[in-house]
Amino acid sequence: MRPTAWGVALAAAAAALAAGAGALIEPLRFGTTRDAGFERVEDHVRERFDDLARTLQRTAVSLATDPVLAEGLTGDRAALVRLFERTRDAVPAGAEDLAVTVYDAAATPRAWTGRPSELSREHVLSESAFHVVSGPRGLRLVYVEPITAAARPERARIGSVSTERLLSAGAGAAAEDGPPP
Repeated sequence: MRPTAWGVALAAAAAALAAGAGALIEPLRFGTTRDAGFERVEDHVRERFDDLARTLQRTAVSLATDPVLAEGLTGDRAALVRLFERTRDAVPAGAEDLAVTVYDAAATPRAWTGRPSELSREHVLSESAFHVVSGPRGLRLVYVEPITAAARPERARIGSVSTERLLSAGAGAAAEDGPPP
């Protein structure tokens, strides 16, 4: 056989081997039917969304119950520096794309980390809740947790914590933020 014929035969054998491996691996990864494949994808997406929701909620609750936050909302410069540090440190390892904002009782941002969106006053002052917010950067999942003062009567609200993450980039945001998660 000529060298060219060997190359063609080798390429054909490699292509057949790749096709055979794909035919064996595909049912294992995606299921044997189209419905099974859709179900696996749906389960995967649901699991990732649930993980994200738990991370947002856990981060907001841990920060909202931190006693340093109440001090930081007083307006004292040193306390405000600590508030920014706590906000930055609240982001879990591996979740650097989370944005966290601490608001005072008037819904004014006092400290933040990441790239938060501008939330409406209604969202900031809501009870503990998830919100889906659309903005120029895209669709975001937001969790809001009230900050209450344990020392005040009826645990009066003294602020809010919002945690958020981009779900899908808007038309102009893809180049700025990179691909959506």
